[in-house]
Amino acid sequence: MIVLLLAGFCGISMDNSVPDHSVLSRFRTALTEKKALDRLLKIINDQLSNHGVLVQHGAVIDASIPPTPRRPKGKKSYDLREDGTISVSHSYTKRGRSRS
Repeated sequence: MIVLLLAGFCGISMDNSVPDHSVLSRFRTALTEKKALDRLLKIINDQLSNHGVLVQHGAVIDASIPPTPRRPKGKKSYDLREDGTISVSHSYTKRGRSRS
């Protein structure tokens, strides 16, 4: 289904032969050797920018999940004091006993 949508987007009909990865790779290599790839990319980016669809600003967000123990060794408790400050206390569990 996706291949058909992509073929339609590229203007390739079912009657045409479709290039495989090696044809595209040779084309990209030829563009690189003639130093035309950067110029082509600039032309494409200029057209995208003129149509307002080129993303030029953004943020990189690290969404990786750091490794953590299966069972946390302790818990934090937060208490709001009357003066508006927050106190944090840690309780650690070891062999069924709790220490603060």
